[in-house]
Amino acid sequence: GRNKPIVWLPDYFCNQSTEPARRAGARIVHYPIGEDLEPNWPSCLNLINDAKPDLFVLVHYFGRPANGQAAREFCNETGATLIEDAAHALCPEGSVGSHGDATFYSPHKWLAIPNGAALIVRDPTLAIGIAGAAPPRRPPRRAGIGECSSIAYVLDDPPPDSARHARIPTCQGYPQTHPAVQK
Repeated sequence: GRNKPIVWLPDYFCNQSTEPARRAGARIVHYPIGEDLEPNWPSCLNLINDAKPDLFVLVHYFGRPANGQAAREFCNETGATLIEDAAHALCPEGSVGSHGDATFYSPHKWLAIPNGAALIVRDPTLAIGIAGAAPPRRPPRRAGIGECSSIAYVLDDPPPDSARHARIPTCQGYPQTHPAVQK
């Protein structure tokens, strides 16, 4: 049978958020972070011998951009998929969301909505796989309040007329083309 996927999460991470991965059979490995809330890269390199990551989650704590370039390089070396946890950021801003294979946002932490998330995926094949694995949508929990959820993908080399017009909201509320689509 297939081995359990190995998901690396920082050692400062909400345990409740790991439950879906655990139920899906993933093996969770916590990597150490420093006082600056950045991964301790020398320790991460040592951890590879025990549990090479399939998925590496980089957290942008409190919406502050983490070193996504270092995480990208680490994932390129290990073959891991890089997920940026931007739950504390309202939207892509600065370097947040610019290095990962996928980035998720939790607008319900900023806006007056009961729940929901947005997931931006760079690889269309990965996006289709995620969408196919997602459970069917539930009806809203309360009348008049809908769910806020979406899956989108951003191409590294988008077609000139279609993907370049992919729009996302900015923190100021005005549409902006995602930087990854502007190549």
